[in-house]
Amino acid sequence: MPLMNIKKTTYLFILVLLLFGCGKSGVNEGIIKYDITFNEQERKTNSVIDLLPTEMEQVFKNGSSKSKIEGFMGMFLTALISNTHTKTNSYVFKVMTDKNYCQTKFGEKTLGFDPMPGIHMKKTMEKKEIAGYKAKKVIVTFDDPSIPSYDIYYTDDIEIENPNWSNPYTEVKGVLLEFRIKMKGITMKIKAKEVVKKEISDSEFDIPSGFKKVSPQTLDSLIVKIMNSVK
Repeated sequence: MPLMNIKKTTYLFILVLLLFGCGKSGVNEGIIKYDITFNEQERKTNSVIDLLPTEMEQVFKNGSSKSKIEGFMGMFLTALISNTHTKTNSYVFKVMTDKNYCQTKFGEKTLGFDPMPGIHMKKTMEKKEIAGYKAKKVIVTFDDPSIPSYDIYYTDDIEIENPNWSNPYTEVKGVLLEFRIKMKGITMKIKAKEVVKKEISDSEFDIPSGFKKVSPQTLDSLIVKIMNSVK
């Protein structure tokens, strides 16, 4: 092969590598930062909402993930942890010095978001950019005609194993970047604002020290009791 052709071929090969290397596909370690907004009508009748944090983080590494919301200078923490090494899903809840968690094996249901009966999801060809990532649109509708439809967005370019194990969007296999959920009757609209690529310690997916293990039913009752005491 002539020297000029070798140079051209080498140049094209390097260019292809650079193009693929600059893509976001296959990101498997870092932090997704989300903004949380609340339903204003619910805010008028539920004083708990004014006390809730307005940001969420999802830490991820090699398939494992931890979604956490914390506030009041560390006095409040709720987290959902999916640990691929131990094959466990955990719900962690802290208020002041009261620290509890429940845990189940993969495939079993633990605490999480309120169910959405009669939900349907229709994938579309529409896309938009969210936090620098290509996000695919899904239209969400319900059997109950009184519930208005809305859109959610997800990406395939972040690697988290079974990212929606605890929420109503289990049939969406990608990582959600814009969506809404309910927890104890409180509607939250959640949208990614930044994805930070960084090294994450495996210990991020362990249960924090000082937390007491209880049954899912016990923890659920405790959360309801605390929320009712604030109203």
